Amino acid sequence: MAGNLSTSRIVLVATDLMRQSRVAEAARALGYAVALATTAEEAREALRAGAALVILDLQAEGVPWREVLAAAGPVPVIAFGQHTKPDVLRAAKAAGCRLAVPRSRLVAELPRLIERAKGPT
Repeated sequence: MAGNLSTSRIVLVATDLMRQSRVAEAARALGYAVALATTAEEAREALRAGAALVILDLQAEGVPWREVLAAAGPVPVIAFGQHTKPDVLRAAKAAGCRLAVPRSRLVAELPRLIERAKGPT
């Protein structure tokens, strides 16, 4: 993927190593650089360096997702979480996430989700 850092970089906020690995691998396969963040502060730092998109695990342990969402500003956010907690997914969407999807869909549908998230709202 051609472009500068801010158009070719995804900030992935997740604390589960297996999930981090699967999502990062899928994003890299699409040509994106991936900055991993396991805290809200790391996410803010990564966002200051530039990003095209944030992928946010709503169940990331110890990471207040609303803080990350606020730090993202105009950068689109794809939130993901447990399908058994649709209220959390709805809350993330209502709070401003461009998309909020169950974990099971994230990796399988990542190319389509990225295009939807980066497109017009």
